[in-house]
Amino acid sequence: MKMKLREVNKNLNALANMGGMIYPAKMSFAISRNIEILQRESERINNEREKLCKDYAEKDENGDCVMVEGIINGQTVKKYKMTDEKQAEFEAEYDDLLNEETDLDIRTVKQEVVERCEEVERYSVPTVAHIVGMAFMIEEE
Repeated sequence: MKMKLREVNKNLNALANMGGMIYPAKMSFAISRNIEILQRESERINNEREKLCKDYAEKDENGDCVMVEGIINGQTVKKYKMTDEKQAEFEAEYDDLLNEETDLDIRTVKQEVVERCEEVERYSVPTVAHIVGMAFMIEEE
């Protein structure tokens, strides 16, 4: 399945939020397999982001990247120090990367398998958010 790199983390997060649910075996297998596939691709994307950060970061006298503390989502984190110009260049190049397509071996499930969740009492019924999150892997009839 072709997917833009920017969709990888979104789809990974959506599937990861379904971990505690009980679904038919075919559906559970597809979700867990897709999580593995998306995690590997997410790691590749993160490695490329890290390389870009290092390329655009300010360097100290030894040629090492300068790190500064910043706040992301209320958490104090270390991040690469960049000038505003370099930050803009980094963001543009990273955005170009995220617009690239990749071909992933995504496992799909038929819509009827998802619908079985409502018919069999032991299965968790996916919420609308779950259905939206896994829409990329549902085969419509």
